[in-house]
Amino acid sequence: MRRLISIAVVLTVCTGVVFAGGLSKNIEVIFNGVNISVNGVKVQADNILYNGTTYVPLRAVAVALGKDVGWDENTNTAGINDKGVISELLNSRTNPAVIGETLAIPCENFMEGSYKVELTLTEVVRGENANSRVALANQFNSKATPGNSYILAKFKVKVLETTDDKAININNSSFELVRSDGTVYNDFVSVSGIKPSLSTELYKGAEFEGYVEFISSNLDNPTIRFQKKYGEYAWFKLN
Repeated sequence: MRRLISIAVVLTVCTGVVFAGGLSKNIEVIFNGVNISVNGVKVQADNILYNGTTYVPLRAVAVALGKDVGWDENTNTAGINDKGVISELLNSRTNPAVIGETLAIPCENFMEGSYKVELTLTEVVRGENANSRVALANQFNSKATPGNSYILAKFKVKVLETTDDKAININNSSFELVRSDGTVYNDFVSVSGIKPSLSTELYKGAEFEGYVEFISSNLDNPTIRFQKKYGEYAWFKLN
């Protein structure tokens, strides 16, 4: 079963024709010649036997193993992941993670070396609700200019792996807001009193949840990017 998962074959069978990568080839196969089970439970899905190898639908095996299957049509990639965790490979600006989805993200920077985190956007507060919370948090916080409002995005982060047990710094500077037209908001946002704030230092196995703050146009539908490596990002959708 591990071998079947690792090769991650996606194919279409129709009167002996297989389509893959834009090519077609006529082959002879044995249809449903093998019984497939996972942990003693029969997999209810068709299979084919070709050249001594049994092929089964990726989703059927993943479901039997208690996993989720993701598909990114932009990169033509299928991925098998733990429940509630989506493949970082499937994530992009055009395919961002939504609220409640967890990304397992390999990261690297000069100070901390290579590390891996799980990151989940758990809550988004926008508009007048966000403006009111910022004003109540500290009377000296600046008001959003007309036509704009604050965004409070709450992230949960867990450190999975580190280099030499180094502590990982996670704070506002790790996140940026990107407009729907693809340009980046470069305005510096300084807010005091919003608790918990996502400004923390974590060792392997530790986790924390807190808010990062932005300001955006009320007419915009931006996304958030998290810098995982220089020039590479993980993406999150606000609604």
